[in-house]
Amino acid sequence: MYKFTLAFYLILTSVFATAVHADEAQDLTDIQQKWAIANYELEDDAQIDAFTQLSEQSALFVKNYPSSAQTHIWNGIVLASFAGAKGGLGALGLAKEAKASLENALSIDGTALNGSAYASLATLYSKVPGWPIGFGDDDKAEKLFKQALAFNLEGIDTNYLYGEYLYDEGDYKQAKARLLAAQAAGIRDTRAKADKYRQQAISQLLAKVDKKLKDKHIMHLLLVEDDHLVAQGLIRSLRQEGYSVEHSGTVKHALECLSSGEIELVILDLGLPDGDGSQVLKHIKAQKSNTSGYFNCSRQY
Repeated sequence: MYKFTLAFYLILTSVFATAVHADEAQDLTDIQQKWAIANYELEDDAQIDAFTQLSEQSALFVKNYPSSAQTHIWNGIVLASFAGAKGGLGALGLAKEAKASLENALSIDGTALNGSAYASLATLYSKVPGWPIGFGDDDKAEKLFKQALAFNLEGIDTNYLYGEYLYDEGDYKQAKARLLAAQAAGIRDTRAKADKYRQQAISQLLAKVDKKLKDKHIMHLLLVEDDHLVAQGLIRSLRQEGYSVEHSGTVKHALECLSSGEIELVILDLGLPDGDGSQVLKHIKAQKSNTSGYFNCSRQY
């Protein structure tokens, strides 16, 4: 009798677990399909209304399956997309909720959905304004994108989002490489609508990248600045002007960067943790290279 009861219990548990997983998968598919419509096919008030309803559905999805990383991932994606549709400082609260949801997903299982939480969180860090307004941080975005690629090197979403980030940063060569990888990923049967629109976005962005690469020579610049906030502001501004920018916070790392021979212009800070900018300048002169050096006080040497 005990063996029969135990066997019956195990069978019942297995059936119940299968049903739960099936329901979770069905709920996920429903959210993904509604997201594609709201994100790509609706505009203005209709889009805001759709995301309002979808955010309520994704919150319930998390409540029903709190220990599942994919529920937190898609709740984060919905909230981040809602923030993008809403725009302005009023969307910052949604962005913070999205960040928290994606961080929850990573704490549960960073490998879920091929590490997509990393790419989604990276996009948030790259889109949200930095301190003192928001939590935006390009260095964190870059790190998270690379972690995302480690899980899914050939994925359409990770490569597109990283390519878009690199384009915004003015790194057009690397942006093209990532966008071509995204284009090669094709269209998934399970995400056909979203991927169709994604491929259109990839083609449009590739055209912009090719125009940038064709229009002008891209100067390779090295910024040597140990103040993180100052560096981020300068890097963003310089990349928006079309420069390819590398960043170093120490004399040692700056000299390593210069060894590539690709740096054409160096902007130097005087005070660095392991020396000062004059040491880098002396190295440039000793090498008799074509690299120009400027201190950030705008004096040319």
